[in-house]
Amino acid sequence: MPVFEVVTRLGFAARGLMYGAIGWLAIVSGRTEDAKGIIDYLGHRAGAVLVAIMALGFFSYAAWRFLEAWLDTEDHGRDFRGIAIRLGGAGSGAIHLSLSIAAILAAFHARKGGGDAPEQGAAVALGMPGGEWLLFLAAAVAAGAAVQQYRKAWTLKFLRHFKPAAAKRPWIGWLGRI
Repeated sequence: MPVFEVVTRLGFAARGLMYGAIGWLAIVSGRTEDAKGIIDYLGHRAGAVLVAIMALGFFSYAAWRFLEAWLDTEDHGRDFRGIAIRLGGAGSGAIHLSLSIAAILAAFHARKGGGDAPEQGAAVALGMPGGEWLLFLAAAVAAGAAVQQYRKAWTLKFLRHFKPAAAKRPWIGWLGRI
């Protein structure tokens, strides 16, 4: 198996662990966390080694998304739609790069407390000229991404990334939708 495929799979595993931990924590304790919050939570509970491995996975996933956008490995093309899709992939890479940094900081217990990061970010944005519109834009982008993910789940479009034998199994499609 090529090294790049291994590190990309590590990235998917880190994402799965993160989302699984968010869901588990919500079900078991009713506590909700965002991605960076769950990284801090895991860093304090599961230990620095697990979070450092997640950091490597997030970094690997980010690298894959950046390369995918740059090299157009899925042949989205150079028209408006193709460029928009590729920019979305690069945006995903940037988000996962920030998760990698957050995981590294959590692994080394270097993150400083002192408030809720999303609330602090919103306060900074509101203090800027046109900040309210920036928040609306950020919310619209997040909502659009959510709609896109729901569409991929409903149409089972994600199965095209699986080997044909695995994609034919109904339980894989339903697990992916969940």
